[in-house]
Amino acid sequence: MDLKIISWNIRGIRRKEKRRAVKGLFQRFRPNFVLIQETKLEVFSVFEIRRLWSSSVLDYALSPSIGSAGGLLSMWDTDYFQVDEKIIRPRFIALIGCIKHKNFTCGILNVYGPTVEAEKGDFLGDLLALIRQKQIPWCLAGDFNLFLDPCEKIGRSLILSSILIFRTFIFEASLIDLPLIGCKYTWGNNRDEPTFVRLDRFLLSSNFEEAFPNIVQKLLNKSLYDHNAILLCE
Repeated sequence: MDLKIISWNIRGIRRKEKRRAVKGLFQRFRPNFVLIQETKLEVFSVFEIRRLWSSSVLDYALSPSIGSAGGLLSMWDTDYFQVDEKIIRPRFIALIGCIKHKNFTCGILNVYGPTVEAEKGDFLGDLLALIRQKQIPWCLAGDFNLFLDPCEKIGRSLILSSILIFRTFIFEASLIDLPLIGCKYTWGNNRDEPTFVRLDRFLLSSNFEEAFPNIVQKLLNKSLYDHNAILLCE
């Protein structure tokens, strides 16, 4: 009954090799939740989702892409987590419910942040408003398209104002940024003059971490894609 959440910006899930990669993560780690960003899908059938999970104990929430941009998919084991409320927006999916074996009410938030700098403040403001409105333990995961420290990036220029607003958000939301085991960076552009940056992470409220005191986040091996998946586990 250990908590296991996988978060992955997959950059489009239609291709067969990407669906196989997601299914391989299910088979290897047996997660309770899988949170996918950038599905690039406006519609995704129940049949397609069940082929990914390969189990009948499944529910899901989908935030459709706008054309081929964005898109979020959250999937979870219904034997492990009972959802009482879903809040679906273009840039996040919030699942509010109970982890059954602990009788622990919490929120699981799957996010995909904007790439446009001018939109990042409003995006974080929406997340902060939700966290303050729902006075429960939170676990946030996904591709924030932001990073917290200049050392989390190699290559190209830094925008220090974005670092500041991300730090301010984490402080005001009272979130914890766990160390990342495995590597410092989660995304690379695979070019001759490469850029590496930590865009993907889990952020936890302190009462969520108290409920799972042995929790860690680990970088999973990269295969064909420019983002690494991340595993949050006990």
